[in-house]
Amino acid sequence: MIKTKFGYHVLMLIKKEPSRERSFDEVKDDLMKELSDEYVKQQVVNYMQKMQNNELDSNAELVNSLRTRYGSAEPGHDAKQPSATPEAAKAAPNAKE
Repeated sequence: MIKTKFGYHVLMLIKKEPSRERSFDEVKDDLMKELSDEYVKQQVVNYMQKMQNNELDSNAELVNSLRTRYGSAEPGHDAKQPSATPEAAKAAPNAKE
């Protein structure tokens, strides 16, 4: 019986075999699967990091036309959104100075 943070566990030994070194042919498939899974996982992580680090190009006129067509976003969702009018968008860089 073993006590862990999850409670008590009862273990029963079913079979005991002497340890031995397995041949490459016995472990080849397991190694290939493990390495392949690790490679795919790393590629997904790399892709996601690349996508997250991409800079976005935005066209103020296009964004404003989308807002007009589909309605404006709820306030407070993105502080970096361009102004609602093209005139205000052009004036925004001067306002920061």
